[in-house]
Amino acid sequence: MVMRRADAEAGRLRLGCAFMVLVVVVGFYFGIQYGEVRWRWYQIQDTVHEQASFAPALDDATMRSRLAAQCDSLGLPYTPRDWTITRTRDARTTVRTITISAPPYEDSVVLSLPGFRKVWKFTFQPGTSEPY
Repeated sequence: MVMRRADAEAGRLRLGCAFMVLVVVVGFYFGIQYGEVRWRWYQIQDTVHEQASFAPALDDATMRSRLAAQCDSLGLPYTPRDWTITRTRDARTTVRTITISAPPYEDSVVLSLPGFRKVWKFTFQPGTSEPY
């Protein structure tokens, strides 16, 4: 038979352990919000690259409307007028290049806890320049 001591710590919560659990939970909460911001950035960049790859087959107005539709679905502040599409051709090498860009936008992550509020702002500028 096992005898317990009277001063055993069974059932006690150690302060260090509780603090580490709190840090992990807050980090996870912040990480999910930051991941959503980066995922939106990745999705719009992917759409920009996709439209640049379709440059030989599409006109600029179609690309602008597709980019604006994707921005609308992601909740980004762009309209077709915000997108700049430039097609250039090097006369010596006959290489054509398309440049698609938009003004920078700001996205943020808010960490809001009882008695504490912190906002981190991130600035992104979608765009690409590719030969076609």
